[in-house]
Amino acid sequence: MELKQRVFGKTRKLSIERLKEVLAGLSYVRIALLFGSRAIGKDDSRSDYDLALLMDELPEETWGMQARAWADISGLLEIAECDLDIVDLKNADKLILNNIKESFVVLKGDGNEVCRLFEQNK
Repeated sequence: MELKQRVFGKTRKLSIERLKEVLAGLSYVRIALLFGSRAIGKDDSRSDYDLALLMDELPEETWGMQARAWADISGLLEIAECDLDIVDLKNADKLILNNIKESFVVLKGDGNEVCRLFEQNK
């Protein structure tokens, strides 16, 4: 896989629609949430993309699903790996989950499923 480079220290700007399109193509991702500065509209040219994902395990994946998602998503979006942070919702700390719950944008999955996920992790 070719390493993507930042252009002059700036993160490539992507639309919500583009994020949804890429995530829709990843069958192992059940829920995808955008959180952080880009979710609340306080991003700048150096803001990364913070994604929280609920993923199915794939038996052939030896490096773990978070690493697989990180490689797949950064490659498909053509962004530098340093511009993408991924939280695995199955293993996330309650403090991180509470932070995500405060403000997020659903990129994949339905609202009821997202609510159930947060209720389970109170």
